[in-house]
Amino acid sequence: MNAGDPDKPLGSVGPFSFTARCVLDTTVPAPDEYDGSIIIRTTENDSAMESDDDDDDFNTPDSRDAVGPTDTAINTNAVYSEESEGWAIAPSGFAVDLRLEASNNTLNDDLAEAPDCVFNGYIMQTS
Repeated sequence: MNAGDPDKPLGSVGPFSFTARCVLDTTVPAPDEYDGSIIIRTTENDSAMESDDDDDDFNTPDSRDAVGPTDTAINTNAVYSEESEGWAIAPSGFAVDLRLEASNNTLNDDLAEAPDCVFNGYIMQTS
């Protein structure tokens, strides 16, 4: 995913949806200027979640960082990643565990086809 691309839906599990975001951070010098994050949203009011952002009253249309944004390291030819483990639970009892990672891709910054941000991880329904 490249900086400036529209947010990309990664998928939904029960009342929770996950979206990838990649932005250009103009406060940081090149090539480390990309910030990747994964956003979590819920369709059930009074849900709770713990990850990079914690919220014990997670409501629609709130959005929280499940991971990120990546804190850019001012280090030429480095890849900086932000990992997060956490969980989310809805009042209906639906719950997920998650382990997600967002990386800024600066090693291949000079290649036009290389993405600015890379995402990976898993989301597992637990109840």
